[in-house]
Amino acid sequence: YVNGGALLPWIDSLIASPTDDTKKVDKWGSVWKLAEENNWKLPDWAKGCLPPKILAEGLLEKSAKLAVELREAITAIEQSEVSPSQRLLAMQNLRKELKINKQDFTQLVSILQTELSGEKDRTKTFAESMKKRIKTEAIIPRLLAKGSVTLLAADGGCGKSALCYRLSEALTTGNDFAGGYKIPKAVPILFVQKDEPEADAQDKWEIQGLEPNGDLFHMMWDWNPGMFPELRQKIEETGAKVVFMDSFASLFAESGTSMNDAEMGLYVYMLNRLASELEIAIVVTHHLKKDQSRQRPGQAPQTRSVSKSDLYGSAYLVNGASSVWSLYIEQEMGVTEENNDTPLIVLKVLKNRNSIQEIGEKVRFRGNKEDLSFEFVSLNGSNLTLNDLDTLRVKLIKTLSSHIEPETALSSHVLHGLVGDKYTLQSVQRECKSLVKNAATTGIVRIKGKTTKKGGNPGNRYYKAS
Repeated sequence: YVNGGALLPWIDSLIASPTDDTKKVDKWGSVWKLAEENNWKLPDWAKGCLPPKILAEGLLEKSAKLAVELREAITAIEQSEVSPSQRLLAMQNLRKELKINKQDFTQLVSILQTELSGEKDRTKTFAESMKKRIKTEAIIPRLLAKGSVTLLAADGGCGKSALCYRLSEALTTGNDFAGGYKIPKAVPILFVQKDEPEADAQDKWEIQGLEPNGDLFHMMWDWNPGMFPELRQKIEETGAKVVFMDSFASLFAESGTSMNDAEMGLYVYMLNRLASELEIAIVVTHHLKKDQSRQRPGQAPQTRSVSKSDLYGSAYLVNGASSVWSLYIEQEMGVTEENNDTPLIVLKVLKNRNSIQEIGEKVRFRGNKEDLSFEFVSLNGSNLTLNDLDTLRVKLIKTLSSHIEPETALSSHVLHGLVGDKYTLQSVQRECKSLVKNAATTGIVRIKGKTTKKGGNPGNRYYKAS
């Protein structure tokens, strides 16, 4: 016993404590010094040895136990038959109850998010990894995927809520979204609204002339982080395939919790688990940090180049989300604040963890301040419509269907010549990349081309596996 306590836990605590790397600790530092002062002598065979293995194993077991306890605690809170206020209080006190310091809690949140994404189940070889590739199923082709949590971030007044209402209308009716995106079939949706009072939302619906399928359009107005079980129950009862939540700050940080706390990452983890287990898409609107260069009265609207670092709050929000979109108004020549009733609105992909979109992808819409509508303009600056791109995809698959061996694979340049002059080489290359990403359903395989005598990059070739 040392100073009234057992020596072993004290050693355990000391080893786990941070040290100054610039100073060499001899013979495990003060632990052994104290032991030697009490007439303990280090055997010759033990000089230079590492700490006893049992101590290292004890620390690993303790860390693993904490991770398990955190997962079990979250599950227990979600499944508890108590009031939402009690669940919320339990979630807020979770870190204190588990006696985890701030730094360790932050790391655990990161581990939980990584484990949920499936990254913990790593395989040994490239071939094994490709065999375990998970097929991504689209709810809205080229836009929204099942089993995903998407953050839709923008400055106030850019149309986040209006965009979500228009998406809800299209999803519940089966009509095209913004005149470009095809909706495979009408599906139920759930809209969790906390950012706007019901009366304000109704005013916006009236301005928009919103005409969803009322039987498939479901609302929740009263919600807080203690109501995850009620949210799951509502999703299961309505059969909702897409859940819109407006907005992250009003839903998860209204109680005074800082958006910069690692605890915010826990809520993203819980949303991810909900999306994964129920195979739904969740879209959560979010705000950006204040921009000091915002336009002044009398000036034309300014373009704001948005990056992931512009999102308000903890980095764990971005890290935990499957996709991150930014929405902003693009400045146009000759447009002033007075006559800009039809602004050009850009939806930019800042992060993507599925094959539905690509990072950096830009969708341009023509907005309308009168009815808060969106009309598709272009994808990545191309003159092609989404119908054109769908037709291109069909042509590529049909062309490659007669090339089923690696020896007969075609390059993107050859494919470009075969599908017609209407399509650019860049469009062909983008679609080929998408077909390969979705090889589980398209069967398209990519291989490296043969190096010519002149050298240089041989590029890629494509064929349809039989």
